[in-house]
Amino acid sequence: MSIEGGNRLYWYETRCRAGEITANGNQSWKMRLACEGEGEKFRSNPRVSIAANGRLVMDNGLQQ
Repeated sequence: MSIEGGNRLYWYETRCRAGEITANGNQSWKMRLACEGEGEKFRSNPRVSIAANGRLVMDNGLQQ
C-alpha cells in the first residue's frame, strides 16, 4: 500500500480517498474511505494504527 497526499491510499487495483480522519488513541486513527477497485465503488470505516514493530495495521476495513 502507498499513501500519497496525506489522504489517498493505493494498493493492488484499489484506490481510496480518506475523509473525516480522527485520532483514536496513541498512534491510531479512524477514517472514512471512499474507494474504487476492480470496477466497483465502495465505502469503508477502518481504524488505522502503527503497531509496536512499526507496521501499519488496518482493522475493520470491510466494505460498508
